[in-house]
Amino acid sequence: MLIGEIGTGMSQWRSAGAICSWLGLCPGAKISGGKVLSRRTRKVNNRASTILRLAAWAAGKTDAWLGRFYRRISARRGAPKAITATARKLACIIYHGYTPPHNG
Repeated sequence: MLIGEIGTGMSQWRSAGAICSWLGLCPGAKISGGKVLSRRTRKVNNRASTILRLAAWAAGKTDAWLGRFYRRISARRGAPKAITATARKLACIIYHGYTPPHNG
């Protein structure tokens, strides 16, 4: 389902951060006059984001390095933020997995 949503060609995004932003997995930066007003992630209606969040939650139950990452963030910040952080890490892994290496 995830490949159906984002496809296999990652050339439409300029970087891993761009795809994470499109998925709504990056923190926002509402700043006015040097004062941080909000750092919440954007609310998006995106099935790919939902799939990645579910995968992140499931990965948190495993003994793999991704599960350890989830539990480390969860202990410090709480489960919702850990799910978002792990989903972002999964999106970066997918982006770099489908992007061909640059020769030059």
